[in-house]
Amino acid sequence: LDEEALRLLAGALGDLGRRDEAMREYEAIAALKPGDLDASLRLADLQKGLGRPRAAIGLYETILEKNPANLDALREAARLYDDMSMPLRAIFCWQRVLTVEASDLEAQSRLAAAYRQIGAEDAALGKFEAVGKAGDADAWLQVAALRLKRNERDRAGGALREAIKLR
Repeated sequence: LDEEALRLLAGALGDLGRRDEAMREYEAIAALKPGDLDASLRLADLQKGLGRPRAAIGLYETILEKNPANLDALREAARLYDDMSMPLRAIFCWQRVLTVEASDLEAQSRLAAAYRQIGAEDAALGKFEAVGKAGDADAWLQVAALRLKRNERDRAGGALREAIKLR
């Protein structure tokens, strides 16, 4: 019933690759100390590592109910939503990440991709351009592709020139 001993054992088991056993130890910590943020994050990471993304998302959502501005949980939940092709939920999480940390380039680029996935081209263009201005050539290529799709050849050429400058 010693929380620190359980935490040490769980960490050691995780380092040895014995994820199922490590997960049980983190569950024991969660039972001893409900709402323990570190144990919940590690448990969610183990669930994700074991190929159980829905269980991991459930844990991240539980964390976010109690700590809505937890960047680690927001990012991981958004990444899982992206991986599971759930763009609306991913958009919600990435927007919350940007609310807490407006300069997060990963969040901006993933948000742009999610916008593009649901057909919100104007929003996607805005985000891709912001990421491109921060120095990402791939974002400028995405801008060029969207501009070509809209038959805006001059603006697409400008985006391609920006990508070439950065490369």
